[in-house]
Amino acid sequence: MSDIMLKIPCAGHRARGPLVAAVLAAATFLAGCAVGPEFTPPRPSLPSQWRTTAPAATVASAQTIPASTAWWKAFGDPVLDDLEARAGAGNLDVDLAAERVSAARIARGAVRAQSAPLVAGQAGYSRDRASTADVATVAREVLGLAAEPNLPKAVGFDLYTVGAGASWELDLWGGKARQREGAAASLDAARAQARGALLAVQAEAARAYFQLRGLQAEHALRQEALALASDRAAIVQVSRERGLTAGAEAVDAQSRVRSLRQELTGLEQDQASLARALAILVGGDPGQDPFDLAAPAPAVSLAPGPVRLPSDMARQRPDIVAAEAQLHAATAMIGAAKADLYPQISLTGQLSIDVTSLDNFGWGERNTSIGPSISLPLFSGGRLERVVDLRRSEERSAAIVYRQTVINAWREVEDALGQIRALQDQGQEAEADLAAWRGKAAMIEQRHARGDIARAAVLSVQEGVVAAELVAVRQHTAAVLARVQLRRALGG
Repeated sequence: MSDIMLKIPCAGHRARGPLVAAVLAAATFLAGCAVGPEFTPPRPSLPSQWRTTAPAATVASAQTIPASTAWWKAFGDPVLDDLEARAGAGNLDVDLAAERVSAARIARGAVRAQSAPLVAGQAGYSRDRASTADVATVAREVLGLAAEPNLPKAVGFDLYTVGAGASWELDLWGGKARQREGAAASLDAARAQARGALLAVQAEAARAYFQLRGLQAEHALRQEALALASDRAAIVQVSRERGLTAGAEAVDAQSRVRSLRQELTGLEQDQASLARALAILVGGDPGQDPFDLAAPAPAVSLAPGPVRLPSDMARQRPDIVAAEAQLHAATAMIGAAKADLYPQISLTGQLSIDVTSLDNFGWGERNTSIGPSISLPLFSGGRLERVVDLRRSEERSAAIVYRQTVINAWREVEDALGQIRALQDQGQEAEADLAAWRGKAAMIEQRHARGDIARAAVLSVQEGVVAAELVAVRQHTAAVLARVQLRRALGG
């Protein structure tokens, strides 16, 4: 880019005062002008209500929902409460997000500092040697004097310099104000992303915890099923030895035992893997249990809790807040780029004392200059215009990201609400099936106690009860995980 720099020095007090005052007055008048578009918070087009409503859920506005972010306390599990507290304090993803907030805060401070005057001091010494022959020759020719061949060719001298300089670029077109606006919006985005990272860690910790509790319950039922299958296989083996049962039935019974043992091994591996993952999520050692795995699991509340309105979700979900802040920053940077298209005015001042001997050092040897300079961007090959076009493209991209984030958030909430409703229906069916199996088992056990049927029939129906209990446990775990997903989709 080629600029024209015009500098207007002011030598005397009489000339300096009015000119500087005029420049400052003009700067004050133009300071209120900020080029570029003003940011208007977007208003996403969302329905007033959710299409799907979770059973027993209440839809409420943000004013009626408590501001507490400890959403997991609705489950009423003190072990989970402790895990969430540890996750918020020791998770590395949360620490990384907090550091990014610190970096954004530092960047905002750096941008703010660009608006302040720059002052720099200087001091130096040099040993100089200046030629005088040509100067003397020219002077004698001009004065019509005879040449003197014995004039010295050069003169050596010391030069001592002490001084200070200051400069201040006036923000006539609001370019620096737009940069400050963009930096502040970027900080808001980083803070929202940090809240999103914390919410993600909290949700993952809750998910891993409830999955682990579900696997523990499944493991206990599988052990019970293995004991029943082993007893049944022993009875079939005795019956086979007596010639009362075919060999194929005995083979099937033993195969069932081996299959259950393999499932138990797989469940134990899954439990160990989840325990390690949960330990890392809460900032612990992956080699240690994240909590007392032998302690019984507390009862968990399945109440869906209050559900925010769609409009409130759009204002409070961290990723939507971050996307809006990034859109704000992109909009502000359009103005910062457009300001570079206009003339820039700077006020500069210089004070120095230059002497050839320290004996002459004093205030009377000072040199001063002060005045404005104007930079006119006459030709840049289109670079400045392309930068403006690029900033506008980035603003359009940020707007698309915002709309996409809102749409995805809406879908996630609707999916979670729909899953909760479906799982409740499936859970009711599983509970009804379990009750039927328990009723059947009670009748079979009574008949066995009277001696009407053999023990093999009792074992068979008990295996059916365990299988129904296993389905109910899985349904309960899925229902809890769906509620965790709903809290995450709503932003807490």
